[in-house]
Amino acid sequence: MVTKDYKSKGYTLLELIITIAIISIIVSISIPKLKLSTYNLKPSGTKLCQEIRNIRYISMTDNTLYNIILNKDSYYIRKGTKIIKNATLDKNLILSDNFNDLASEYSTVQFNHNGAPMYAGTIKIRDKNSGKYIEITIVPVTGRVLLKNDIFKE
Repeated sequence: MVTKDYKSKGYTLLELIITIAIISIIVSISIPKLKLSTYNLKPSGTKLCQEIRNIRYISMTDNTLYNIILNKDSYYIRKGTKIIKNATLDKNLILSDNFNDLASEYSTVQFNHNGAPMYAGTIKIRDKNSGKYIEITIVPVTGRVLLKNDIFKE
């Protein structure tokens, strides 16, 4: 009579768990971690671009002066002298632009009644950690507001 030895066949549950744990540790170390801060660039750029387009449209249809004041880490929308909205960017993002208003610490986005901008140029929303940025361009004369789909690297 032949008896089978079941203890020598296959792997135990403990051996399988330890092997899977070691493999998962090696995989997690070898795969580079994604920086989540760069994912905030696109939504922040889209939101600001839409705000600028809304200000342009309102300026063409209403006689009240609307503008957007850009700071380094935030922007706010004014109707005349009254602030109607304040938006703060993520802590890793900063705003910069190349408008003509270089004398002050902030810049103004404002449109005439025909939709032409008072100042035209490019607004960049930049990630401090990675150096990546997204661009919003305000075209002179026409006032078109363009959001570039690419995320650029310095």
